[in-house]
Amino acid sequence: MACTSFARLLRAQSAYNCVRFLLARLHIDSLLDKDTRKKVYSTLEKLSKGSKALDEAYDEAIQRIRSEERRVGKECRSRW
Repeated sequence: MACTSFARLLRAQSAYNCVRFLLARLHIDSLLDKDTRKKVYSTLEKLSKGSKALDEAYDEAIQRIRSEERRVGKECRSRW
């Protein structure tokens, strides 16, 4: 009984750590395209926090990907 409770606790802690590192990675990725100090600080101030932080960071990452896809698509079409 104690062994299974301990195993559940370890799995929960492991999942929590994965979420924390994923959130950190998404936050860092949100800074990569910032080319001025002002943009970096502005982005840092807006980073999501709290219980919905991962969902918000994920949504922002998807928006960045879609924006980049549109930009690349426009660039490709303009070369034709």
